[in-house]
Amino acid sequence: MTYVVPNFFIENNNNNLIKIDNLFCLNYITKQKSDFISVRTTMHCMIILLDGSKVIHLKDTDINVNSNEICFLTQNNYFMSERITKDLNYKSLIIYFDDKFIFEGTKAAILTQIGNAVPPGLSKAIGKEIKKTLDKIYFK
Repeated sequence: MTYVVPNFFIENNNNNLIKIDNLFCLNYITKQKSDFISVRTTMHCMIILLDGSKVIHLKDTDINVNSNEICFLTQNNYFMSERITKDLNYKSLIIYFDDKFIFEGTKAAILTQIGNAVPPGLSKAIGKEIKKTLDKIYFK
């Protein structure tokens, strides 16, 4: 089975999905390890991994994304694995966006564009999650 996202979450009325203008923000939580998921993204996405890890299987290599890392994916087909923590957690914040939010320019210009593309309410939510994560790691 191939999951078409974010359509799958929209059609299933996922309570953790919020629509803001042309953005979809998903607080994705699972307690199940997934070894090989087929995913087709119909929008570009930014994945902020909060707990667990993800492996994106490409033709020639695997990309490992660990907790506290960010990954960007374009519209495409992917095979992924999700690894839960020993506490049986996998948590990520996924932001889906369309071609209106394509970033161009130098690295500094792109980072500025990303900062400007995030609505204030979402910025506050992301900031709180980042703070919680940093508190867990550095201020135990």
